[in-house]
Amino acid sequence: MVGMPESDEQDLEDITRVLAGETDAFARLLERHGEAMARQMRNFSRDPAVIDELTHDVFVEAYLSLANYRKDAPFRHWLARIATITGYRYWKSRERRERQFAFDEERDQPLEKPGPGNPDAAGELLFAMFGELPDSDRLILTLMYIDKIDQKEIARRLDCSKTAAAVRIYRAKQRLKKLGRDDRWRQRVQWMIS
Repeated sequence: MVGMPESDEQDLEDITRVLAGETDAFARLLERHGEAMARQMRNFSRDPAVIDELTHDVFVEAYLSLANYRKDAPFRHWLARIATITGYRYWKSRERRERQFAFDEERDQPLEKPGPGNPDAAGELLFAMFGELPDSDRLILTLMYIDKIDQKEIARRLDCSKTAAAVRIYRAKQRLKKLGRDDRWRQRVQWMIS
């Protein structure tokens, strides 16, 4: 197709071959997009085994649904939507008590400033804070702040109107702000505000 990036053309060619029964073509799709999907799944868990499992689930779902791919957007966008749904389903499947961040003595201590010894402190804190939010809020904020997706794309991935997405974003931000005012969190991030 004219004006289409080469990787998109390769994806369309491989999809056609997979639908014709050539399973090796799906391995090429997995090779091209596997790393990007694993990075996206890291937004849903920090456990490498869970990330691998979720990434696997994304590609199983994609394989089983490949006939439904309409080719009106790049294949990677379609995969990203499946990944979002897969990650959200993972959050919903865990037991309620696991979704709540457990504050043990070690976690109650203030976090150190990011630096050579602790470069991911802020990211881990954000991940922990998101863990205390309802899953729907957590998903919206993950898409917005971590994946850096705009409101239009969030609406598309969640299959809702832009207005509905805007309302959900606003409510999620308000819940995050309220959580940030909680003394448990303020004590842990003193280095960020001093």
